[in-house]
Formats: sequence, C-alpha cells, structure tokens
Amino acid sequence: MELLFVVAAGLGVVFLLLGLLTGTDFAADLGSDAISMPVVGAFLAAGGVTGLVLTTGGSALPIALAAAAGVGAVASVPVSYVSRRLRRTEDSAAAITSAGFVGAFGEIVHPATMSNDGMADVIIDGERYRKRVRPAHETPDPLAVGSRVIVVDTDEDGTLLVDASPDWLAGRP
Repeated sequence: MELLFVVAAGLGVVFLLLGLLTGTDFAADLGSDAISMPVVGAFLAAGGVTGLVLTTGGSALPIALAAAAGVGAVASVPVSYVSRRLRRTEDSAAAITSAGFVGAFGEIVHPATMSNDGMADVIIDGERYRKRVRPAHETPDPLAVGSRVIVVDTDEDGTLLVDASPDWLAGRP
C-alpha cells in the first residue's frame, strides 16, 4: 500500500510544479477555479506523504486513508487561494484594455479638468486600478479628490473619460 502513497505524492509534486511554473491548468475544462492543477497537486502530495508516513509507522489502512484525505484537503486550501490570486492578476493585467473600463465606477485621487488629466482608482471585479482620467464633458469645476465617477468612454491615448456619478448609482448611501 505504500506504493500507492508514493505514486500519489510523486504525481502531486509534478501537478503542483507544472501548474504553478507553467500555468498549465485544467480548471477551465471543469468550469471551476477551486479545482485546478496546483490544488490537485497539493492534495495528492500532502495526502501521499501523510499516508506514506502513517502506513510505514504501522497505522491501519482506513486511518491512513482518512488522514491522507484530511491533510490533503487542508493543504489544498492555501494553494487554491494563491493560484486563484495569481491567475486573476495575470488575467486582469493582460485582458483589460482601456475600453474594458467603460461602465466601471471609480473615485478621483488626483483632481481632473479638461486641460489636466487626473487620476482615479477604478474598480473592476473587485480589483482596484489606478488610471489616468479626464472629464468626458466640459465642467465648470474640476473633478475633486473623493468624487465618485463612472467611466463613459476612452481617449485615443488610453485616458478614461469620466462623468460624475450620483451616489445612489455607485452603490453608496
């Protein structure tokens, strides 16, 4: 039975390394972020080592299998979190173009006028991006720090064109 745990641990290490180093993943095929190659690898590696230690120490097979499954499940949780965060960061950085910000809400962090670009923190899918912004229409006053805005368009140079957003529209009381 030790061979089973050795093979599981070996495959787990291979899955974990392949998933983290090369980005190879089968989570998209399964439709789940929680079941990815690094997560399965962590489960198999931790479970395999635990089962191997317990069986060579003289524990009964059902106890070794239960402990291996439990330790594998516990070990896969932080790996799932880290791999999901890494994938979200890579996907967000590569996939979001300036046009992808249209419709997003933001908050001005540096004042913006028609002649001077400002900066805003814009949130998409819970991620905060600091982007260059300019009012989409003539305004008598600059968009002040703390103003809530909505992205309505983009400029040729990637500057986000924004309008002031009513608090109720941005989800603020």
